[in-house]
Amino acid sequence: MPKSRNRNYLTTVGYTSANEAKLEEVRISQGYKSDEWLTFLQAKDCGGDVLKGEKGVKLTKIIFDKDDPKVIVGYKKFVVFNSEQCKNLDSDLKLNQEELEIYKTLRGDGSDLTRKALAKTSKNLAV
Repeated sequence: MPKSRNRNYLTTVGYTSANEAKLEEVRISQGYKSDEWLTFLQAKDCGGDVLKGEKGVKLTKIIFDKDDPKVIVGYKKFVVFNSEQCKNLDSDLKLNQEELEIYKTLRGDGSDLTRKALAKTSKNLAV
């Protein structure tokens, strides 16, 4: 399978399958040069906002069983916006691989950790 062109702005993880095709279709039809997408909350985490009146793209994430990754246990719907539909995004807040793992773990556990808070914590730990 070819590498995904469209990826998440914050995590840099590529989208797959039908989500990738849908994002590429919207990217071309709307004339976006950027192939980076993010949710409303991720835009906030990066210090930005979605521009007023912008419409997002509805995607679906398949949730697999933790014990048997071949078994689908559910679906999660979410909406993403192209980075060109946003303002004031701080590109310095993009995650490196180590920060991505921390962010995913804490957000998955229900933490309200923002990307700015993680960046501040990471800088303090590095000192």
